[in-house]
Amino acid sequence: MADVFTEVTHQSYGDRIKESFVLALVGLLLFLFSFPLLFYNEGRAVHRAQTLEEGKRIVIHLAADYMSLDKEGKLIHLNGKATCNETLTDVMAGIEAANVIKLRRVVEMYQWEEEEEHETEEQWSGDTEKKLTYRYIKKWSDRHIDSDSFRYPVSHRNPSDLPMSSETLVAQQVTLGAFTLSDSLVRKMNNYQDLPVKDEVRKQVLEKLSHQLGERKTHFYAGRYYVGKNPAQPEIGDLRIKFEVVWPTTISVVAKQVGSRLTPYSMAVGAESGLFIEFFQAIEGEFEGIGGKIELFEYGTVTALEMFQHAEQTNVALTWKWRLIGFLMMDIGLTLIFMVFRTLAAIIPFFARLVGIVVYIISVVIAATLSLVTIGIAWLFYRPLLSIALFVIAGILLYLLKFSRIKPQQEPTVAQGQNGSQPPANTPQPAAFLQSPWLPQQHPVAQFAAVPQLPGLQQHPVAQPTAVPQSPGFPQQPVVLQPVAVPQSPGIPQQPVVVQPVMVAQPTTTPMMGNPQQTFIAQPTVMAQSAQQQPTIMAQPVFVPQPAAGLQPMVAPQATNSVTPQMPDTQATKAFAPSTEEEPWLIPETVVPPKRT
Repeated sequence: MADVFTEVTHQSYGDRIKESFVLALVGLLLFLFSFPLLFYNEGRAVHRAQTLEEGKRIVIHLAADYMSLDKEGKLIHLNGKATCNETLTDVMAGIEAANVIKLRRVVEMYQWEEEEEHETEEQWSGDTEKKLTYRYIKKWSDRHIDSDSFRYPVSHRNPSDLPMSSETLVAQQVTLGAFTLSDSLVRKMNNYQDLPVKDEVRKQVLEKLSHQLGERKTHFYAGRYYVGKNPAQPEIGDLRIKFEVVWPTTISVVAKQVGSRLTPYSMAVGAESGLFIEFFQAIEGEFEGIGGKIELFEYGTVTALEMFQHAEQTNVALTWKWRLIGFLMMDIGLTLIFMVFRTLAAIIPFFARLVGIVVYIISVVIAATLSLVTIGIAWLFYRPLLSIALFVIAGILLYLLKFSRIKPQQEPTVAQGQNGSQPPANTPQPAAFLQSPWLPQQHPVAQFAAVPQLPGLQQHPVAQPTAVPQSPGFPQQPVVLQPVAVPQSPGIPQQPVVVQPVMVAQPTTTPMMGNPQQTFIAQPTVMAQSAQQQPTIMAQPVFVPQPAAGLQPMVAPQATNSVTPQMPDTQATKAFAPSTEEEPWLIPETVVPPKRT
């Protein structure tokens, strides 16, 4: 089990402010360093892409077992088995490995390791209490862990150093057919496998290790050489050792032929130098996507085209890797800078948390924006033609996006017949209903027409057309109004009556008054024809006020010989008699007057 120690520390508000300013300076350095990192990363990517493109164009495939002098200084591609005729010997352990490319001794020691956890609690005064937890565990490690740096080192002491360290032996000459590999190519061969040994060799190694380590007890346990009392119950300072080798194997190489050696191919295109290029080389390794040099290596039989494609993919992955690193550096730097404001607001813990969230969001947004701007400027510097083309394409896309958002004006639709054909020209058209965009589907209201009568003649009921109300949820059906047949008197020419369409304006709600809806009903125009020219009577729109709250609404009564709409029974409006006999009567109800004698 791990040993756990806990302690609580107190930090005043003033100390926190001082610490926040120190961290802000560190954040400023990270923020400033991220700009050249992002900029030169784009330059590195461009130069590497140019180098690979040029190498793909000039590479020549050769057989590995034959060296051609006319290919001197050329970029060549080879396939074959890498071999070695040397014997590598580990003097300390007495291990020998013949015809191997590498021999590695891996030494691990059982040691103490410290893990630290902390929890911070803010107080209303701006002070903080930090709870620190130190956990000590035992583990195998191939590096030495310095116990003097522990918080509680007394009971967790490690040996001062590894009594035997890890070591790698490399063959001096590794060949690929008739060619000798460069040291940089050999360093890339790292497919290690355990070295099998015979029983007699194993005993010799155990004796050698015991002698080298002060006559300590040794064992061979779980495929490893163990130095200690009991391998099943290891103690601090015990060692376990294993030996690994790199066997000869088939490889593919793209490199420059210099005599019988394969070396990196340097190109004028894509060549680069500077502080940040050296930084990339130190981090990523020599020739791994850096600079204007080509030296490709892969296991197995791989064509030259595939090797260059893999190198291009590696370059893209490396570019995005450093873009992310540059963005994170900028984000962390801005967060440390803005964290001063959170510390100043720490007197109120809840408010400080809100400030911290805002600071984090602002830092991410600013870092993302500045990263994109920096990458864009780098593209303008390293890829001017491509950058201009991309900006033009982006502008066109933005223009098309803006243009597509402009809605065209909708043209009015024409009602079709039941079979999809247009109605005849002389057929009265259905009523047009003006819908309110925020109200449910409105139903047409059946109205009555005013039929002019000749003075002195008997009045007959007239069947008026009605508009059939539509069902909600179904498409609006066209309503065809039929002409009215008016009974004629003998001796008077036939009087055709032309029925005009009814325009019903839909109700609107007055937002200021809050009163019920009001309906404007436009009456049809009836034109009576006779031997004597009769004046045209134009029915004016009738303003029907709605009843007050609690009163029953009033609607026009329906004709008995018409299609009755689904409406509640209401009281009929009172009719007003005309002032003169020449004016027509308005018949609000379907009433048959008594026959005069």
